[in-house]
Parts: sequence; structure tokens; C-alpha cells
Amino acid sequence: MVLEQWFSPLLMLVVALSSVEIGYQIGRRVRAAARARAVEEVAPQLGMVLGATLGLLGLLLAFSFGATSSRIATRQDVIVKEANAIGTAALRAGLLGDPAAQDIRRALLAYAEKRLELFESRGLAEYFQLERASGEMLPELWLLADRAAKARPDLVMAVVPPINDVMDVHSERAAVARQHLHPIVLAVLGLLTVVSLGTLGYGCGLAGHAQRVLTGAFALLAAGTLWITVDMDYPRHGLIRVDGTAMTEAVKALRASLPGDAGTPASGG
Repeated sequence: MVLEQWFSPLLMLVVALSSVEIGYQIGRRVRAAARARAVEEVAPQLGMVLGATLGLLGLLLAFSFGATSSRIATRQDVIVKEANAIGTAALRAGLLGDPAAQDIRRALLAYAEKRLELFESRGLAEYFQLERASGEMLPELWLLADRAAKARPDLVMAVVPPINDVMDVHSERAAVARQHLHPIVLAVLGLLTVVSLGTLGYGCGLAGHAQRVLTGAFALLAAGTLWITVDMDYPRHGLIRVDGTAMTEAVKALRASLPGDAGTPASGG
């Protein structure tokens, strides 16, 4: 099953509110069964436990949120870097003249179009299938560059390095795409959220005051923060997505640089 179906905001909210309500019902029953003095004796210890769990939850959420937001920024930067590398390689290929230049540009276009399909992929299986397919296109691109370099040795340093950059960025992007929060970290975050909210509800039940507005608001914030953290960590599946505009523009420029298309040639750095 696709990951976002497990970590959907609705599911998280239901689990969070249920944790508060279950904790409250348990606390209310304990209060009804225990003497008032016994409840008063437990209250200070419960407050310390609740403060510790909420503090730990806040720390882990802040750490995880910061890590995932940093990773999504890195993924965005790599996309721009890859689009620039493709554009530069296409631009430098023009130094070779036809037909070598057009062959390299067609290979770059096919590769860029395959990379563009990644933004439309649904699910990890489809994404990694497209990732492998685009990687399998790189040897052909390098073969064209090798032939061109042998035909024009004087242009080796101008043409070959940009194509090598395309291959390097491909590996970099593949590595970044596989970087996620460890499943154990996600499990601990989920468990700690449930325990913290349950303890909060238990304290309200022990005190005899439901405070559903305040506890519900806190549950909403906790579940929302956890969902956004997971959503950013898997930007191909949720509401938060990486922007593929740079790659789209690179594809348009490559198509315009080929015979039969009007427009400006591919641009790069």
C-alpha cells in the first residue's frame, strides 16, 4: 500500500483524538474508583510524566521536521542542478556541429523526458522503475560523447565534462531520493505521540475536567505536525511536492534546439 494511505492526515487525526479520549475515559474511571486523596497524591507525578513526554515529543518532532525540510530543499536544489547540467551539455554539444550535436541533444532530450516522468509517478515502485530506466540511458549518452571526442579531440574539454556532470548529478539525485527518516524513528514518533496524548487525556479524566477544546486543539497540532513531517519526507506522494519547473524548461529548450522546432537553443551554465 502507498505510504500516504497509512500516514494520511485524517488517519493521524483520528488516532490522535482517539488517544486523548481513551486516556480521558481511563482517567475518569480511575477517579471514580479511587478516593479523592489518592487522586491528589498521583497528580504531581502525573504532571511530571506528562511534561517529560510532551517535551520529548516536541524535541523529536522539531528534529524530524528540521531534517525533512532540509532534505526537501536539497532535492529541489538537485533538480535545478540537473536541469542546468543538461542544458549546458546540450549547449556545448553545438560546438561539435551536425550530426554529432543533434545526436547528443536527442539523447539528452530522451533522458530529460524520462526524468520529467518522475514528477508524475505514483508510488515508490513506479518511481524507482523510472529512476532505473533513466539511468540505463546514460551509457548511450556517454558513448555518443566518446565518439564525438575521438572525432574532435580539440573539443574534448569543452564537451565531455558537461556530459559527465549529467551522469554525476543523476547519481546524486538518486541518492538524495532514497534519504528518508528511518522507519524506527517514524515508529517512535507515532508511539510517543499516542502516549503523550493519552497521558494528557488521562490527566484530564483524573482531574474530572474533559477540556475537549484544548486537548482537541493540541491533538490537531500534534497530528498535523507529524503528518507534514512525513509528507515532506516523501514529496512524490503527498500535498507537498518538489517543483519540476526547471526540468520542464530544460525539456522545452531541448525540443526547440532540434531540427523542425522553432525557438531558442537549450540554455545552461
